[in-house]
Amino acid sequence: MAKNAAIAKVSSNKQKRLALSAKRAQRLALPGDPPPATPLAKRLETVEWRRAQAEAALAKSRANERGADLVARLAQGEPLDLPAHSPYVQVRALFEAARRAHVLPAALRLVEAVPRAVELLGADRDGAHAAWFLGLAGAVWLRPPEEWAQGTRNTGRALASLTRHLVARWPVPAVLDGAWTSGEARQRAWWLHVASGQNLRTAEGLPFPLTKRAAHEALLAPEQVGLLGALRWGQVLSLGGTPRLARALLGTRLGRVVGEHEVFWETVIRWLVGHPLLDPAHLGPIVDFLHAQKFVVPAGATAAPQPGLTMRDRQPRALLAQVTAWHQRLARARRWVGRDATVPLTWGRTLALDDWKHLGADGRVAHTVVALLSVDDLVVEGERLEHCVASYAWSCARGTASIWSLRRPEKEGFTPLLTIEVDPRTRRVVQARRKRNAFPDAATTSLLQRWARWARLEIAAWVFER
Repeated sequence: MAKNAAIAKVSSNKQKRLALSAKRAQRLALPGDPPPATPLAKRLETVEWRRAQAEAALAKSRANERGADLVARLAQGEPLDLPAHSPYVQVRALFEAARRAHVLPAALRLVEAVPRAVELLGADRDGAHAAWFLGLAGAVWLRPPEEWAQGTRNTGRALASLTRHLVARWPVPAVLDGAWTSGEARQRAWWLHVASGQNLRTAEGLPFPLTKRAAHEALLAPEQVGLLGALRWGQVLSLGGTPRLARALLGTRLGRVVGEHEVFWETVIRWLVGHPLLDPAHLGPIVDFLHAQKFVVPAGATAAPQPGLTMRDRQPRALLAQVTAWHQRLARARRWVGRDATVPLTWGRTLALDDWKHLGADGRVAHTVVALLSVDDLVVEGERLEHCVASYAWSCARGTASIWSLRRPEKEGFTPLLTIEVDPRTRRVVQARRKRNAFPDAATTSLLQRWARWARLEIAAWVFER
């Protein structure tokens, strides 16, 4: 009250503004600020000093970003002070990678010749677009980049159009475009093989042989399944499976790991095609069980439990009974999933994401999504929801899978609602299951979509398939 009265006594409007500024500066004073010599003058001096510092920093940033030769300076390796949000950060990362790959001149030409190249690179903070530009820089161009006409503002479609302009002789389905963000030269070679007018089945280095029909169906796969998913999609349909079966299998290990033990997994797919009434909800647990029994060597053992396991004459009811018994043993025996000295009992965050909190109408935390970062976390999650997520300890420890739990906080503890698997390489949610491997319902679907938008993750289409 006394301060307000003092301000009211000041005669001119200018003096009133100065007095109010001094009061505001005093309220916003930072810890460690020098005390003002007078109630007004010293504080105003401090505020003006801070304003001058901020304006100088802003001017420096603008000078960097508005320089006509900024791209050339970055290509020369000049250490510029760029803000973290600047799109030129990705340009610098591209040039550094291009320098190591000995394709810097081509990368520089792309950035200088392509309209909105800096904007295209800066639109993705994970470096996927920089990997795309790097792959193009190392390819043989059929047409100059200066002649490309951008006809869309959509980043993904613009990059796809640029790629086809530079290196494609024939149309290429969009489902194969993930080859350019994968960072794998082998996948880019498959794309270029198709773009040259040749059949996908004759490309070198495929994870498994493709028949004519498999190659045809792969090129017709939904765009969101990605290149490796398209290969699996084509394989399933060529063996007589349905799109529903293909989507369900893409949500299992067979959709994430392509190229391992493919002779055996083809027999599994044939068996599943022969039993079309098997509930797709069981496919994930079945695949995990078969993999663990045939290929995973437990701690202290010299071989997998059933290295000679086959699908010959196997009946669905008997197999489901074995899967259920394995889940029960897995929940009781923590030693199996992580007591081996070669597998850490804990691991770090594969994805640089914090835990998420969803506030309810009353302002309190209604739901959370937390990372599961230890064997014990996985075991507890599997016991509470009655599924086999504990078997993912090896994948989590190796960084090939990231497991998260959607939970409802309680007065004492929490209630798990949904277990979520994210592929760290593609930043895609590839699996989400409720209790007893049920698919997400309407409530958990809404929460999963909210979290994915916040975390900037993509959700695979098959996650919600029933």
